This record gives sequence, structure tokens and C-alpha cells, in this order.
Amino acid sequence: MVGKRGQVTIFIVIALVLVAIVGGYFILKNRSGKEKISPLADPVEKTILSCLEEDLSEGVSVLEANGGSMYYDSFSPGSRYMPFSSHLDFVGEEIPYWYYISGNNLEVQNVPSKSDMEEDLERFVKESIKDCNLNDYYDEGYQISERVSDAKVKISGRSVEVDLKMDLVVEKEGEIATVSDHYAKVNSKIGELYDDAIKVYQKEQSDLFLEKYGIDNLRLYAPVDGVELTCSPLTWNASSVFGDIRDAVELNTLALKGSGEKNDYFNLDLPVNNEVRFVNSRNWPSKIEVSPSKGNMLIAEPVGNQQGLGILGFCYVTYHFVYDLAYPVLVQVKDPKSMEIFQFPVVVSIKKNKERSPSGEGESVGNDLPDLCEYSEIPLTVNLKDSLNRPVKGGRVYFDCSASSCFLGETKEGGSLTAKVPQCVNGDIRVEADGYSPSDTIYSSMEEGSVEIILDKQFEKTISFKLGNKMFNGKVILSFFKDDGTTLINVLPGNKKVNLSEGFYHLEARAYSNSSLNFEATTRQECVDVPTAFGGAFGITKKECFDVDVPSQLISEVLVGGGAATVYFSEEDLRKGGTLYISSEEMDKPSSIDQVQMNNILLEDKQLEVELR
Repeated sequence: MVGKRGQVTIFIVIALVLVAIVGGYFILKNRSGKEKISPLADPVEKTILSCLEEDLSEGVSVLEANGGSMYYDSFSPGSRYMPFSSHLDFVGEEIPYWYYISGNNLEVQNVPSKSDMEEDLERFVKESIKDCNLNDYYDEGYQISERVSDAKVKISGRSVEVDLKMDLVVEKEGEIATVSDHYAKVNSKIGELYDDAIKVYQKEQSDLFLEKYGIDNLRLYAPVDGVELTCSPLTWNASSVFGDIRDAVELNTLALKGSGEKNDYFNLDLPVNNEVRFVNSRNWPSKIEVSPSKGNMLIAEPVGNQQGLGILGFCYVTYHFVYDLAYPVLVQVKDPKSMEIFQFPVVVSIKKNKERSPSGEGESVGNDLPDLCEYSEIPLTVNLKDSLNRPVKGGRVYFDCSASSCFLGETKEGGSLTAKVPQCVNGDIRVEADGYSPSDTIYSSMEEGSVEIILDKQFEKTISFKLGNKMFNGKVILSFFKDDGTTLINVLPGNKKVNLSEGFYHLEARAYSNSSLNFEATTRQECVDVPTAFGGAFGITKKECFDVDVPSQLISEVLVGGGAATVYFSEEDLRKGGTLYISSEEMDKPSSIDQVQMNNILLEDKQLEVELR
């Protein structure tokens, strides 16, 4: 029995080995994605795999440079209140924010998951493989057809794999061969870099360490709180203060690092395995507001020299200024060996000298103020008319006071509406009416009263854009900034209609052409003059320089034209003219990153020709 048991054990072991060998064969076969390929299809398949690997590498580079996103359906512009669009312009590339505050004051989080990145890569590979150059085979008499059905991408810590399902049919001299499965793998640390990027983002959202450094910049480089013994008022130029804040934010953001000496002020001690850099530019959109102020001046009056206070025997000035500050920071996670960089931008927000609340799921920025609409007791009559003194029916009227917005109703026949509003100093009457431009009117509702509001009629116009001396049907972003603060954004060729009303417009245009520029990663040095620790009060500065990494990137669109113009449209012109003709000078199509940047610089001096007829 012992011998029989031994024989049974041997047979079981042999069976397990056979199962492992067969299973391993099929696993390796599936992972390699290889079929038995005929000699006829073999050279074509090698070219396809080379293209597939190249496309996969390009797609990974695009993901890393664009915060893990390759495609986006919409672009949200900023506003006067909050100047951040949904994307940060970094050396000509639009990178979606992972966190920002929209133009209508909503917190927005847009963090892609790893599966989102895999789906983007799958779409990119399926679209790009169709452009694989097989012309040499056609010249040799091959007939080749391709039909893509599916692609599966897997992002790991140190590699990216793709299994492409594509029926490749190769025919020559009556012989036909077919290949259906195509597999490629590239070495990349995008998965590991993304994991570290998530850790940095989560720490920022919970600890708000960028906001804390921003508050330090405020208190070190701008007047916030203080007392000085003097009998003269203290004054500061707000523009100069704002410039000092921007310089300090740029320099001190560049100085931040993920690890280092424990006693290093700029060491964030982040829980990551790769290098982390933080980038800001004073030229990026930012918001800085301060109160109290008088025009462009910050003024603090002395105490002690007023009549009746001579008993003090001395004078002093106390000041307290409150700032709202918001600016972008580009976070770069870098592998020092492969030099791969994964980057994403966030907006740093400081309100009333304090960091914002830690974010949850991207909810709107709220407040704890009472709803003043509940205390509406003051009668208000609003009369709406157009420029020809005709009543406007159906106008929607709102009354805003502090953080409360009260809907009063719609104007009836005769263009009139009477409703009750809360008591409010410098409230805002807002009116919206179909076919007319919105209107804002400052109104103090301390007692019963009435107001007459004239609405500007809107006229729909068709946009025609010419680049050089030819009609241009490519992508054009048109921005119309009206003197009343209204902003209109049109993206051609999709949206060729615009509603205009009488007034001055500042018009800006940016025309783009398709491109496939692939730029290698570079490092540039930026230097800033900053006050020294002990000599700052005497104007003594020193030069601080930092390296700024620009990752490799594939630029699919390049700036080739555009400019700006300020025009006035009268109501009479708008009634007569049906088409808005806009002409732009054409610029050379960039073939290098320097030319991309140069076109953006040259755009600032370009003028548009605008005609309505």
C-alpha cells in the first residue's frame, strides 16, 4: 500500500506539472498577444507593433504632461470675480485643473482615476494606429486592410501594456494572411508617479499646506497687521504691494520641496517616493483683493494727534488689512532616473487672511450669513424700457444684497413690476430679459422707491474669420469683453453666432492649426531678486535661482494667428449689419517649443481688423 500511495503521489505531481505547463503556455500566449503569423504578414505586423509601441509612448507622455487627461468636452472660462478657467496654460499647453474655483465661485475637483487614464489611452491608441505608415508595403504590391474593434490598456507601476484587437488582412499575389491580436508594452513609471501625485493632492486638500505658505507670504511681504509709533499716516501703494506678493509667491513656491532637512522651512516631508516640485508664475492668472483701501492706496490713520487726545503725549498708527488671494500652482512629480514628469495644477485660495476650508467632494463655497430675502419689507417699483423708450415685458428682476439674492418676479404689460425687498445699502438690481443684455444697477433700498432701467437690445450676428488673405475654418477662440463687464466666448468653427448689443467691446482672437510636435523634456532656470533677511527694509536684494522642469509633450494644436481690437457697435449699426468680419495676420507655424512661445509673445502686439456689414 505504501508503494501504491507513492505511485499515486508521483502521478499527481506529474499531472500538476503538465497543467502548469499548459496553463503557462496559454497565459504567455495571451500576454504576448501573439498568434502564429505567416511569413507574408510578419513584416507588416512588425511595423504595426512598432507603431503601436510608439503611439503608446506618445499617449503616456500626453497623459503625464496633462494631469492624466487627454480629452475634454468643454472649456469653462473665468470671470472678473475669479479669473481661473478650467485649464492652466503652461508653455502653450492647456492642463486641466485638479482643483479650482470657477468663475461663478464654485469649488471644482476634476481628478482622473487610473481607469480614466487607461480609457483615454485606449481611445488614443485606436485612433492613432490608423495613421501607421505602411506605404512601403503598398509600393511592393501588398494590399492591406485594417479594422480596429477594441483595445485594452493596463497601467502598472513601472510599465504600460496594450492589447489591441484589430483585424489586419495582408494580401499579395493571391496569398492572404490575417492577424487579429496585437500586443505592445512600454517601460514607464506613470502609474507610480500618478500614485504619488494623488498622495500630494490628498495631503494638500486635507492639510492645505500651500495655503499656509501663501499666508506666510502675505504676512512677510505685505502690510497685514501692525502698530507703529508715528504721528503721520502710513500709506502703501496697492499695485506695489500686489507686485511684491506675486514675486514672493512665485519665488517661495519654487523653493518648496517634497523632502529635505527636517529644519528646512521649505521641506514639506511628503509621503512619496519621487521628487516633487511646485511651480508658479507671476504672469499666470491670479486674484488679489484688499480692504480697506482708498482707490489704489492703503491708508492707516494715526491716533493721538486728534483734538482732545493730546494727553496721550504720543501718536501711534494701528492697521489691519484683509486680503483675498488666489493663484495657481503646478505640481510636478518627477522620477530622477527616467526623468519622467507627471504634473497637475491646483488653485490656492486664501480668504480674509485665512486658508479655505478643506475640500470634500467639490461643493460650492457657502457662507453662514442669514437669508435677507426673508426680511423683505420695502416696496420697490422697477420699470424696464428699451433704447427707444418702449416698455419691456417679461424681464426677470432680482435684488442682491450681501450674499442673498431675491427673485422679485417678471415685468408685466407696460414693463413694470412692484415687489418688496430687504433694507440694503448699495444693493444690486439685476435684470435678465430674452433678446436683451443683462443689466446691473446699484440701488439703496432704505425706503420705498422706484427705478427706471434701460435695456440694450441684442442682435444675433454671424462671425466670419479670415487668416491672412484666406477664410480660416480651423479652431478659433474668440473672446468679447464688453465695457459693462459682460464676457462672451465663441469657439469656431462650431459656434459662429454671437449676440451683440450697443457698446464698446474689447475683442481677442486666438487661431490654432493642427500639429504633431513632440518635444523632449527640458529644464530651464528662473531667477528672481528678493529682499534679504536683514536688508529688505533698505532695498537690499539677492538673486535666487531655481530649475523649472518642462516635461516632454505632444502638442496637437499650435497658435498661428490672432490678436486684439477695441470696437464700438451702435444700435443702428447692429440693426443694419448681418455679418461680423474679423481678419487676422497669419504667423509662421511653429516647429519648435521656442517658436510656440514666441508666437504667444508676438500675439500681444497683433491687431485684428473688425467690420460689421
